[in-house]
Amino acid sequence: MPKHILSRLPMPRWTRHRFTLMGLNLERFLNTLQKEEITLLRAARTDRRSLDCVCRSADLERIAAIAAEKGWRLENVAPLGAGARLRQLLRRPGLIAGALLTFALLAAAMQFVWLVRIEGAGAYQADITAYLAQEGIRPGVRKTELDAGRLALLLQRRYPEVAWFRVYVNNVTLTVECTQGVPAPPLPAAEPCDLTAARDGVVQTVEVYAGTAVVQPGDAVRSGQVIIRGEERGRDGETLPVAARGRVIAQCWTQTAVRVPVAEMQSRETGRSSTTRRLCTPWFSFPSEPESPDYLTSRLYLTDTPLAGCFFPIWLRTAEYREVELIPVPRPQEQVKEEAEAAALSLLREKLRGYRITGEWTETETGADGYLYATAHAGYMADLCLPKEGFRTPAALPE
Repeated sequence: MPKHILSRLPMPRWTRHRFTLMGLNLERFLNTLQKEEITLLRAARTDRRSLDCVCRSADLERIAAIAAEKGWRLENVAPLGAGARLRQLLRRPGLIAGALLTFALLAAAMQFVWLVRIEGAGAYQADITAYLAQEGIRPGVRKTELDAGRLALLLQRRYPEVAWFRVYVNNVTLTVECTQGVPAPPLPAAEPCDLTAARDGVVQTVEVYAGTAVVQPGDAVRSGQVIIRGEERGRDGETLPVAARGRVIAQCWTQTAVRVPVAEMQSRETGRSSTTRRLCTPWFSFPSEPESPDYLTSRLYLTDTPLAGCFFPIWLRTAEYREVELIPVPRPQEQVKEEAEAAALSLLREKLRGYRITGEWTETETGADGYLYATAHAGYMADLCLPKEGFRTPAALPE
């Protein structure tokens, strides 16, 4: 039996070893192991004198002793799977020590802050950075020396213009979040005034906050028409002027139009051509600007021929200009129509982005100028009290 089997390091029971048993009457060997209550994980006969086996590493020493006592021989003994990797690891104490040292250094490094990040400070960025450095809060400070709540309170006292601070430590990063105060929106006009419609539409709902509504659901209004009058009745029946305010939701319509050519231009060579040659180097060329033919449109084909092999960078450049003519070729009508409708709808949806579209449809017409015109129409819900602003800032509308 090999000496390394007896002198091997103790292995956990869950690891496995493989070996080849050599000898005669191998069935007797299996029966002996069964009597000794030793279980093989795998046993396969390779020939009449050898048996390929897999056992638990903890049973290997007993199996080797039984084999030596009964006259069998173990060969090709080797650990399997995790056992092999564990055995290789145990034979490299330097690797284990390096891994333990790495984990120890990583654990020690995690006890410090290595990055200080300030977010949303704006004009206070540089001053807050200097203040933190003055307080000793910089990369390399221990986490146990940081009091995030106290630091946030100090920052709030130092910068009263900032609405609030949030300070926290995540892994090795100290983050200081600043939220600056947001100025209040301007108050509505205090001067008495009427509220007029910003666009055409059919009124759906009316909400009056100040003033008197002069339209009701179902009314069709035009752009510029008064929809909420800037006056209210007092307790005694007198009329009081106010700044009209309210919300009038209406069904509105808009459209976009595009044009797409019904023919595409294709080029075809006419057969006329012209050739120029010049001597080229990396520094200059002769002639520097060869004359090009007086063609309306042409294709250019360049050919470079080395003159001195790979030793000198000199080559002859041949430029061939071939005249081409552009011929309009009709495109399939359905393809042009689909392309135009898709483009018109795309522009329309971009124009009404953020609005609730209630319906859309397209119209196409072929013009005498060689273009197909497509118009996309859409109905949408909008607040008549808000300006159009290029259809980019829609009001919050009910679904």
